Formats: sequence, structure tokens, C-alpha cells
Amino acid sequence: MCEDGGNINRGLWLESCVGQARDGNADKYERAIYGVLVGSMSEALEVSTSWEDRIWVETSAMIEGEINEGLGMRLAGLGAPRSYKEIFDRNNGQMVYYSKEFSFNEIQKHLIENSLNSYIANISSKIKDG
Repeated sequence: MCEDGGNINRGLWLESCVGQARDGNADKYERAIYGVLVGSMSEALEVSTSWEDRIWVETSAMIEGEINEGLGMRLAGLGAPRSYKEIFDRNNGQMVYYSKEFSFNEIQKHLIENSLNSYIANISSKIKDG
């Protein structure tokens, strides 16, 4: 461990995980696990089957990217998003809609973005307007 309490070999560990994630001979689920560990989305998205899976993968990649950036480590080519807005913009077409204007995933999005009140007000006004 480093004097600050971190892993002095984190860079080596990250590079090893990236190598495992990109190993074409490995099982796709094993590659996905290594991809998630380092914030490499492509391998994990390959096995993601739902909107929630995709949001989780991209959020994990964003957080891992922020940690690495904070530690001064940059891994090339991982494509991690920089904000929740970017994540939701990328995945908007995969939301599950129960009607033209109501989506369970839309509610989840607004909960995460801390904008649920404005979403509810918008829905309320649409209901009142008929």
C-alpha cells in the first residue's frame, strides 16, 4: 500500500484488467467483468440486456474514470461518460415506455438527476391540460 493508503500498483492492475477485458480468447462475460473493473464500457455493454444494465455499466465507468482522473491515471480508449446527462442521452432510445409520455425509466432518470419535482410538475400540467 502507498503511504496514503492506496494501491501503489494500481496502474499495473488497471493495465492488466484492460488486457483481460480485451482478450478475444476469453469468455464474453469474463471480459465484461474486467471491463467493469476498469471502466471500459464496450465489453460490459456487449452483454448488457436491459436499460438498467446499460445505465449501471455507464455509471460505473463514469465513477471509475473520475477515480482514475483524481489519481492522475489515464487509460486510453475507454470512452467513459462524463455526466449523467451524457449517460441518459445515449440510452434514451432504449427506455421502456408505458404510454407516449410516461416511462418508468424516465422516473429513474429524474431521481438520479435530482429533478423529479420538475418532471412531476410537467406530467401534472399535461394531465390537467387533457
